[in-house]
Amino acid sequence: MKSGDTFLALLAIIVLTAIIYVKYYITKQIYEAYNLKGYDNKKYFWISFFFTTIGLLLVIALPNKAKTNQLSSNDLPEL
Repeated sequence: MKSGDTFLALLAIIVLTAIIYVKYYITKQIYEAYNLKGYDNKKYFWISFFFTTIGLLLVIALPNKAKTNQLSSNDLPEL
């Protein structure tokens, strides 16, 4: 094995590791969006990891089931 081949193999490993790290970071951000909407199942993490575009579309399409401080009609002030 030549030293040039070793360098290319090492460079490929470094680039692949960087790509996986960036993909993990993006997936973690998408998973936090799922958690904010009230979905905490790990399947959403893995869907987003392997199919990032589908994961983004799914987080947009899912309804918000998290309990938020929403005002009811009884809480509204009188005019």
